[in-house]
Amino acid sequence: MAKQWLSTAVCFVVVLTTSTISAETRRPNIVILLADDLGYQDIVSTYGDLKDKAAIYSGTIDNTDRAIARLFEKLEAIDSAENTLIIYASDNGSYRDDRTGGLRGRKGVNWEGGIRVPGIFSWPGTIASDRVCDEPAGLVDLLPTICGLLSIKQPSDRPIDGADLSPILVDRANDWQRHQPLFWHLQKSRPIVAMRDGDFSLVAEPDYDLSTNNMFQEAWIPLIKHGSYRRFQLFDLSRDPNQTRDLSSEQPERLKRMKTKLLEINASIMSDGPDWQAKQR
Repeated sequence: MAKQWLSTAVCFVVVLTTSTISAETRRPNIVILLADDLGYQDIVSTYGDLKDKAAIYSGTIDNTDRAIARLFEKLEAIDSAENTLIIYASDNGSYRDDRTGGLRGRKGVNWEGGIRVPGIFSWPGTIASDRVCDEPAGLVDLLPTICGLLSIKQPSDRPIDGADLSPILVDRANDWQRHQPLFWHLQKSRPIVAMRDGDFSLVAEPDYDLSTNNMFQEAWIPLIKHGSYRRFQLFDLSRDPNQTRDLSSEQPERLKRMKTKLLEINASIMSDGPDWQAKQR
């Protein structure tokens, strides 16, 4: 059966290995795969009709699983698995409401259903297998975590928003704490920003009019850089993972602390972000 592209959903795979991937490459390798997990007819048909979106979704996941299995087989054929660190994640939550585990929202929004995704670290001999960690993390943590795992000094000439997860991964967490809450900003989303600090999530709307069109326009940059937020909502994800009960009126002190921190992180990010249109003028 001829193969046909049916759907796209991006996964993110990072491979760091001291193995030689080819005879021409005689040095350690870093491979970053930003893969469209594309479903084929022969795979999708095992889940249902080729036009069934649920079957297409399942087929894309199955196809991704098979592709990553082939990657593992190749790496194992080259050298010992102990010489390779593999990191897997997705860029968004599911675009299907029935595949978010009941969480609020989906792909493209800053509710938990849109930003909570799987994350896997695999490094046999260094990171124990068959272990689940409930500490929130994000792709922003990759740089400091890789530096920590490989005993490399982090860059000191720029802000590092992420945290080094290596103590958690190698079972030396003790009193590990994130130095800065996780932060999300997405122009098309409402809420436009979200911040995760421990068990609590704070979200907010923009205090200015901004398009939710998926095609970003650089003309919006000045408005985003200098705008602020309103309609803050506070949720305790340990008790309310589906974000149904706003606690902002019940916990005003926590709301104030987290709002201050969100605005502080936002200011740092916006000051660091370039205004490309201004540079062209």
